[in-house]
Amino acid sequence: GDSDAPIARAELKIYSGQRVLARMRWALCTSMVSVGFVLWVLIWFMIRHRQAARKKDICSSDWHIYVENTVLALLYFGRFVVFGLAPLVDDLRRMRLVICIDLAVVLTVIIQSLGGLWAPVPASLKAICFIAGDGFLACGLVRTVFCRTATTMQKYLWGSLLIWTLMCIASHLVWDTLTSIECGHVYPGYCWQPVQLLFLAFASRPRLRQRCTAF
Repeated sequence: GDSDAPIARAELKIYSGQRVLARMRWALCTSMVSVGFVLWVLIWFMIRHRQAARKKDICSSDWHIYVENTVLALLYFGRFVVFGLAPLVDDLRRMRLVICIDLAVVLTVIIQSLGGLWAPVPASLKAICFIAGDGFLACGLVRTVFCRTATTMQKYLWGSLLIWTLMCIASHLVWDTLTSIECGHVYPGYCWQPVQLLFLAFASRPRLRQRCTAF
C-alpha cells in the first residue's frame, strides 16, 4: 500500500548509497595499488643503478650515495605501507588481491638475490641472511592468503611484516657495521636503519593502521 512506499524509497536510497560506497572503495584500492606499482618500478631502477655503482666502488662515500640509500629505503618500505593500507579491514577479496601482489614482489626480490649466493664468502653470507628474511616474509604472506577472515589476515600480514622488519634491521646492522670497518667510514647502508625503525613502529601499532584505513 501507500504506507510501504516511503520504506521502499528508503531501501532504494540505502542500496544506492552502498553501491556508491563500494565503487569508491574499489577506486581507492586501485589508486593505492597503482601507487605501489609505481614505487616498485622506481625501486627496481634504483636497485639496478646501485648494483652498477657498487661494482665500481663498494666503499664510495659520496653524499649522493647516502641520499640514494635513504630514498630507496623510503620507497622500499613505503610500498608495504601503501599495499597494506589498500585493502580495507572488512574486505576479504581485496586483501587477498593485495597480499598476492606483495608476494609477487617479494619473490622477485628473492630471485634477484640468488646471484649473491655464488659471490665470495662474506657477500654470499650476506645474501643468505637477506634471502632468509625475504623467504620468511614470503611464507608469512602465503599463510596469510589462506586465512578465512579479513581480521585474521590483517593480523598475520602485519605480524609477518613486523618480524621481517626485525630480521632486516638485524641483518643491516651486522653487515653494515662490518662493511664500515672494512671501508674505514660509515657505510651508506646505515641510511636504511631510521626508515626501518619508523616502519617497525607503524607495523607494531594496529590502532594507528585502523585509523588510516577507516573510510
